[in-house]
Parts: sequence; C-alpha cells; structure tokens
Amino acid sequence: MSEFPRNIRPQDMGRATSKVFSGRTESETTRKMYAETPTFFAEKIRNLLDAREPYVFADVGAASGEMMTNLRKLLPEYSLKVIAVDIDAGSLDRNIADEKLVANAEELPFESVDVIVMRYVLQWNNLERQKKILNELTRSIRKFALVEHIGADSNDSDEWRKYIDELFRGKDVPQLKREDYFLSSSAEIEKWMSEQGIRFERLRERRIDDAANAFIERWKLDERDAVETRRILGEKNYLQQTDWIIFPKKRTEQVCL
Repeated sequence: MSEFPRNIRPQDMGRATSKVFSGRTESETTRKMYAETPTFFAEKIRNLLDAREPYVFADVGAASGEMMTNLRKLLPEYSLKVIAVDIDAGSLDRNIADEKLVANAEELPFESVDVIVMRYVLQWNNLERQKKILNELTRSIRKFALVEHIGADSNDSDEWRKYIDELFRGKDVPQLKREDYFLSSSAEIEKWMSEQGIRFERLRERRIDDAANAFIERWKLDERDAVETRRILGEKNYLQQTDWIIFPKKRTEQVCL
C-alpha cells in the first residue's frame, strides 16, 4: 500500500514523498491531489459522526501518516484512536498513529473499526486485488469508509491508459518504472462494487490537469525527465480524481449524508 506498488523499494518511492503527501507542494495539481483531501474528509466526518463519541479509525495505505496527521488537526473535538496500516514497515516507523500494523489492504489484520480512510491505494494493485480490497473495506467497517482514487478517464479508459503505461514502462524516465498496477476508472470501480453488492455513494469527481506535475514534484525529476514526462503523457496529461463513501454490507445503523 503506502500509495505505492509492492515491488518498489522505499528509496524509489520519490525523494519528495513526505512533502507531497502532506500537501506542502507548489503546483495546483498536487494541491488538489493531496493538500485538499484532509479538509474534504473532515467535512464528511463532521456530517456523519457525533463528536461526543470515541471512534477507532484505520488509515489504510498510511505511509508516514501525513494525511491522517492533517485530518486529526482538523478534527480536534473528536476522540480518535488511529490504526495505521501499510506494507512498508519503514514508512510506519515514522508514523505517529496509536497503533501500527504491517499488512496488505486485501487482508486487513483486524475484525472491524468504525471508519477507514484510504487514499490512492487501489491503482497500485492489479484488477483482482482491487476487487479484494473493496470487499475487505466493507467487511472491516462498522460505519463507513472514505476512499479517494486517481485513475483513468471513464470516457475512454483504455486509450488513456496507453499513455500512462508508456510512462510507467520506464524506458524514457527510469525513475517512474512501475509494475503490477492498474489505473482503473471510476466507472470500472463502481461497476465492480455494484456487482459485488457493495453499497457506496460517489461524493466527488473531478479532472486534475497537468498530471505530470505530480510525478515531477514527487520524484524531483530533473529538467530532462520532466520534459520527457510531459511529452509521453501528451494529450492525456490529466488524472481523474474520485471520492466515495462505502458502507458495510450489512447495515447496522442508518448513515445519511
């Protein structure tokens, strides 16, 4: 998890990873992708949860905890126990969560928590694992999960993925070489969830232009690699960002937005 493919070494995850994940970035692209997430999630949590009650949250794909740290600052009135889950023990070492668990998203190591937050985990897993992760979320939540995803354009997913696949082959920009990923579209994910009986509601969807900025900033690409990244993405130099709320398969209490 940790928003990365499982075959990538920690040192290859991007030299500016922590800065980007925490939202301390320069471009509008990475601001929309990272800096705005805690505020968006905090608004939904306030609408859904009574601050007088204590809650157990799991941050799945937590990395060093940048998103959850910002989210907690925005919710000072809430009593939250946070469990950080990630496959990278090194990232978890730097996480200040109450409990830290090294595990895969498709096999969460707990029976249930009140809320799961998960940002940018699905796309770094293949199709079958993405479906398992979605089912695991519904098994593990008592109230809801908030999921943020970046992926393909639903209008022409296969054509869009040709460009990102060329970039991730790493021939021209070796730092961006990736394997065993799949940037699914929101339409594809919603189709899978419907087929599996997962109850969800789409909260937001928007196009984020100049996707190259996200790679350039996170990996601190030099001028040559930055130019190549923009050239390869060409007319598909954008990402589709989608947020969902996902509910338990068996409804135990009514939750309304």
